[in-house]
Amino acid sequence: MGFIRWQEFNAKTFALAKRSNKPILLSIISPFSHDWQTMDRLCYHDTGIAKRIHEKFIPLLVDALKRPDINSRYNMGGIPTTCILNSNGMVVIGATYVTPEEMFIFLSNGLNKYTSVKAQQKEFNPVSTVNRLYDVDYLDELNHAFDSKYGGFGTAPKHLNITALNFLLETKDSRAKVMLFKTLDMMPISEIYDHKEGGFYRHSMQQDWGDPQYEKLLEDNARLAYLYLKAFETNKKSLYKNTAKQILEFCAKMLYEDGMFYGSADVDAMAMKLPASKRPKFYVKIDKTVYIPAQANAVIAYLTAYTVLKDKKSLAIAKEAMNLLMKCKIKELFGHYYDGKINLPCLAIDQITAMEAMLAMHETLKDTKYLKLAQKHAELVMKKFGKNGINDIIPENAGALNKTRMNLDENSRFSILLFKLAKYSKKEGHRKDAERMLLAVSSQSIGAGIYAGSYARALLWRKMK
Repeated sequence: MGFIRWQEFNAKTFALAKRSNKPILLSIISPFSHDWQTMDRLCYHDTGIAKRIHEKFIPLLVDALKRPDINSRYNMGGIPTTCILNSNGMVVIGATYVTPEEMFIFLSNGLNKYTSVKAQQKEFNPVSTVNRLYDVDYLDELNHAFDSKYGGFGTAPKHLNITALNFLLETKDSRAKVMLFKTLDMMPISEIYDHKEGGFYRHSMQQDWGDPQYEKLLEDNARLAYLYLKAFETNKKSLYKNTAKQILEFCAKMLYEDGMFYGSADVDAMAMKLPASKRPKFYVKIDKTVYIPAQANAVIAYLTAYTVLKDKKSLAIAKEAMNLLMKCKIKELFGHYYDGKINLPCLAIDQITAMEAMLAMHETLKDTKYLKLAQKHAELVMKKFGKNGINDIIPENAGALNKTRMNLDENSRFSILLFKLAKYSKKEGHRKDAERMLLAVSSQSIGAGIYAGSYARALLWRKMK
């Protein structure tokens, strides 16, 4: 990209940095991000900037979606992220979008800090040391943040927070249904929804869901389709049924091919401002990566469409997508599919979401094959990622990836799976495993606010027998 000869994030690159005594310039990007495309054009196509980088730095480029493990450790608060690391992978200086004028200053400051001060990086891996679970009044947290006028939570920018909506769906409190239905009512009639093609955009810059970022993620849309279908099942509101159907039609039309669900559809923001007749032919770009969480959630959404709407076509799509999902493995661990091969079979979230799809297949088809597969994979996950709380990755010797973390959301979702396994298999051991997962991250729920949704859901499942 540009005039920069980008390296890959691996042990070889960090060894090169150490041998050459050069800091690393790390750029974390999303190929379809407008800000990244602008920065690439203005900064990395500048011959002066490129020359300075190659003389003094080892440049390293990472796709945030393909490498969520790296993104979670180095993201400085947005995409693109631009930071300078030492050869041990510790951050010297960091920023997000950098203009050409700022880049020379940024590089000089980073180089000065690298050469004059030993870079330090605080590691954050909170593990609960208490022998009890913290209870959280998550419903009260959501109530305080709830936007009673437009739905959703907070002001601007407005994010979907689908996990919070899942909690509202599962809890029986009347306040929960008020917040859930208000949000589901407002979103499809606002700008965050594509009224022509169907599907929701990533987030909005305005409180009223206006000024959206024109990218539609498969994972978000699959999860929202599930929510709208389950809400329709409760109150039979035609808006919910129609929204879910339009989402699934969009996904099948634009993001589905031979069992594979592609990651996202990005729409050129400038093209969207033109009349439809004047838009360029290829103003929609498809990310043809098969991400395990997105593929798994698509399976769940189409299974739910079959259950709620009795749509046999949805069942056929779900089965085909599940068959493809089960092939995305290396040495029994799931990984993303791109560049014609399976990549990165080392992320806990991929294993968890694949198991969620397995249990959805069992619940829908009453096929014990998938229950047994989920049980077997749960044992493998605890063996590979930890029995007393699962780590987010299998570590590798490259920068901050040499140390693992315990993630609140991942451990909470895994505990829900284990509670379900205990319910379906009548094996108390799964329940004890679930308790350990929650205990390992319980302290992280304090201060997590509206982002403790999966933990709150896990506490609900814990109360079920």
